Order: sequence, then C-alpha cells, then structure tokens
Amino acid sequence: MSTFPYICRELMRAIRGKVVSIFILAFVSIFITLFVFSAFFLLAPASDDSQPINWTSGRLIVHLVPTATTDEAQSVYTNVRSISGVTQANYLFGEELHPQQTAGVFLVLVEGESFGAVREAISGLEAVAEVETADAPTSELKATVPLTARAFLLSMLVLGIIGTLAASRFAYRRLLEAFSSELQLLRLAGAPDATVLVPLFLVAILGALMSLVLVIVVVLLLRTAALTSPDGVLATSTLLADGGRVLAVLLLDIPLGIVVGSLAGAVGVSLVFSTRIEAP
Repeated sequence: MSTFPYICRELMRAIRGKVVSIFILAFVSIFITLFVFSAFFLLAPASDDSQPINWTSGRLIVHLVPTATTDEAQSVYTNVRSISGVTQANYLFGEELHPQQTAGVFLVLVEGESFGAVREAISGLEAVAEVETADAPTSELKATVPLTARAFLLSMLVLGIIGTLAASRFAYRRLLEAFSSELQLLRLAGAPDATVLVPLFLVAILGALMSLVLVIVVVLLLRTAALTSPDGVLATSTLLADGGRVLAVLLLDIPLGIVVGSLAGAVGVSLVFSTRIEAP
C-alpha cells in the first residue's frame, strides 16, 4: 500500500497548536512579499524628491481626439513645447487621469501672463479635441511620488523573503518534532527520508497559493476603490485604474508566489536531511 496518503494524513494531524501559528506567520510573510511586489509596480511613475513638478502657475489639460495616432500625439507635444510661455508638458494615458477617459492627454504648465494666449494657440492645433483649465489636476500626486517610496518597498520585498525563509525554517523544525514518531516508524520500516519530502514541499506550495489568492483579492478590491473614487489617493498615487497593468502585475505574482513557496518548501526538505530527530 502506498505510504503517501498515510504521510499526508499524519502531517496534517501534526500541524496543530504552535505549529499552526508559526506556519500562519510564514504564510503571512509570503503574502507581504507578494503584496509589496505588486505595490512596487502599481505605484505611479516616480520622480526625484529634489525636482518635483511645479504646478503653482497656470495649468492646462489638453485632450487629444480619440483617433489620434502616435505621430499626431508627438506632433502636438512638439508644437506645445515650442509655444512661448509653456514651461512644462507631460503626456498621460487617458486612464491615468480618469477611468472613463480613453484618449491621451497632455498636462501643460504655463507662465501666468501667457495663459490666455497659450490656451488659444493649443486649441488651434490639429488632433486637439479640448483644452481645459486644471484647477486641481488629479495627476498631481501621480507626478510627485518620490523615489524613496520605491526604495522602501524594495527593502520591504527583501525583508519579506528573508522573513518567509526564517519563519518557514522554524515552522518546519517544529513540525518535524511533532512528526518525529511517525518519521521513526517509517525509518524502522525501511522507508527512506525522501518519502516525506513531497508532502513537506506541498505544505509550502499550498500556503503560497493561498497567499497568492489573498493578494489578488486585495489588489482587486483596491482597484475597485480607486475606480469608484477617481480623485482619491489610490487613484492619484497609483496605477490601479490601468486594468492592463494590474493584470500584468497579478500574472507576475503567480510565478513569484510559486518561487517563494518553493524556497520555503526547500527549507523544510533540507531539515529532513540535516536534522536527526529522535522519537520522544
């Protein structure tokens, strides 16, 4: 009779009490790692703290026609930059400004005394659908997310991986102590230690998959919140409104979760060979 079902059943029985708490800690570390990874790529484009975009002068939002091509958008940008009084121009995809916006837009900074003339000049450009005054542009926070925020998330990502491995090692050591009697019986029966490797490895993979599902749910909930409040912090300082980017990040989370879970499982597998646990 195959020993695999027996080993899986006994391992599940051994995961109780403090062992459960430590494994939960390891899985929470995996969740934090995956969530920080997602946040790193869903933050708005960063800028240097010492050179934030200055929106204190006149501001214009230049809407392109929905059918504008890349060449037409480039032409508009070149013409806008050549207009006297324009000090800065930034292009945004429509979804970055508002979830319902499909055409691209330019955010233009204008010197106060040239405001009216610049607006009139831009309105006459080909491929420009509308020019409006930006009293409180929703992209303000998006343009000034500091680089230090990404550095912090990167450090949190590294700490999350280290914490996952440390918690997994402690959890597996406690699990093998609780499973020592069954392990001794397997050895007496002539079964190699390798017979428990797959079940131990699957425990980590299962935990990583549960953490991955939780991350996906949380990110989608945050995206819903960003779409329902386009002027809120989530919408202005992140790219959650960009459905394509969110999907790409979540797809990248899948292999990362499997890799982190595999590393955690490898820690447990290594303990079977490196630690000799006697029956109590």
